[in-house]
Amino acid sequence: MRKYLLPLLLIFISKFTLAKELSLETVWSTVAKESKSQNAAKHELAAASLSRKRASLHWLPHVNLDAKSYYTNDPGLNFLGLLSQRAVTTNDFQPEAINYPHNHLFNSGQLEINLPLYEGGMKIAELEKETHLLYSKKKYLNKVIIEQYSEIAYLYGALTVLFSQKTELTTFKQQLMKLIHNYQVGSPSSPFGHAGLLSMKSLETQIQALILDNDAKIRAIQNTLSQLGLSESNWEPKKTTLDKYIIKYFPPSSAGDSNNTKIQKELALAAEHQIAIEKAKYRPTIGAYAEEIIFNGQRNTATAFSTGLYLHWSLFNPSDYALAREAANQALASRYHAADIAERERAESLSIRSSLKGVEQNLILTQTNRELISKLNTIAIEQFNKGSINATQLSDSLSKNLECIKNEKDLQLLLLMLHKERALKTHFHIPIDM
Repeated sequence: MRKYLLPLLLIFISKFTLAKELSLETVWSTVAKESKSQNAAKHELAAASLSRKRASLHWLPHVNLDAKSYYTNDPGLNFLGLLSQRAVTTNDFQPEAINYPHNHLFNSGQLEINLPLYEGGMKIAELEKETHLLYSKKKYLNKVIIEQYSEIAYLYGALTVLFSQKTELTTFKQQLMKLIHNYQVGSPSSPFGHAGLLSMKSLETQIQALILDNDAKIRAIQNTLSQLGLSESNWEPKKTTLDKYIIKYFPPSSAGDSNNTKIQKELALAAEHQIAIEKAKYRPTIGAYAEEIIFNGQRNTATAFSTGLYLHWSLFNPSDYALAREAANQALASRYHAADIAERERAESLSIRSSLKGVEQNLILTQTNRELISKLNTIAIEQFNKGSINATQLSDSLSKNLECIKNEKDLQLLLLMLHKERALKTHFHIPIDM
């Protein structure tokens, strides 16, 4: 029974201690569902959609209902109340009856329909403006999603780099500890041999420092993802090479402007239509109206109607002074602002593209150099075991490999960061279905 107990115990422990592998698709879908910024942008889009829908209904008539009930002894209201009931008699014209009427209760209801026929083009311009504002909100939602995706994809990619480096550093440390354990001439009585032992222990300390730094960065990234809504605590990214990861999750951008530039262009177009809105304030408003009135009092219940056309024209209003010219200047400023952002993003995109080429070339050279140093280390270890080189020389050779591991990791993280920036400055499409 005992011989089966230990394997079962190990299986039980590993089941609850081994880290779970999560794909980027899983991490992204979880974070996206919990995203406060995405939910805020979606509600802003919904609000803009309703605003645009409301503007599109400008051609429908306005319908108003007015009802009131009042009890009064006011001479004027009493007489008009009798007149509205169509119940005036000759006795009502006596001075005493007009000046000192009794208290009366009156009820009235009025239904009014107002159909604007011409509003100087204001409502059409408002509809066009709201349409561009709606488009800007759509682009803003896309911008928020891409910003968050690129951040998550960068963090996940950084984890793959850090976990890969952690494995390499751990293997390197175990190899060095084995060499230290087998080193026989490291006592203080042999200064030359002891110096070699100190060199190898110094290298071990450097490796351990990198492992600790690596673990701290891994925890920081996982904590960040946890704050963004990822509930998993003990997990690891799926193993892959950086080349495959970038090809799959940071594909080339399409031709066209970034969402940020598109937002500014839509806002500039909306500002153009504001000019027409302000100009319409100087034009007349023409419409048709009809109203039906029902009036009830102590004598009778009567109805009345009226219908016709109306014209309203604001000939002078200080509040409207120079509004059209102000709107024209604002529109021109918005246009220049959009052009400025487009130019700067194109320049930044070209700079990022150039930097990407440089980092990719440096990474290839570093990986090639690391392969050569790895072969040299194999030879150096063989020579050390044969006594052809001393421990100090071996440590110098091994330290070059450690430097290559560190440089490769730094270049890989920089490469991921540049791809993240590229996604923000170009017409980027997320390769994961939402």
